[in-house]
Amino acid sequence: MNSIKLQIDHILVPQGAEYQAVSRVIEPNNSKKIKIIPVSAGIEPLKNYLKQWQQSQEFLENRPNAILLMGLGGSLSAKYR
Repeated sequence: MNSIKLQIDHILVPQGAEYQAVSRVIEPNNSKKIKIIPVSAGIEPLKNYLKQWQQSQEFLENRPNAILLMGLGGSLSAKYR
């Protein structure tokens, strides 16, 4: 079996305290240039952000290798509240 090694290059984290905490830990040691992106909490704001981001020039020119979602405090599905 072939294994795929993914390098996380983007972290999406809710804006506010969660974003500040992740930034404090990642930024001082960010030699891999991981981009930390603050997003609004909640499924609808996140879905809207992701739709817009996928159409942005930045996304199209530099597609993420792997994205880590942090601090969502629940499921992305309304089925699992």
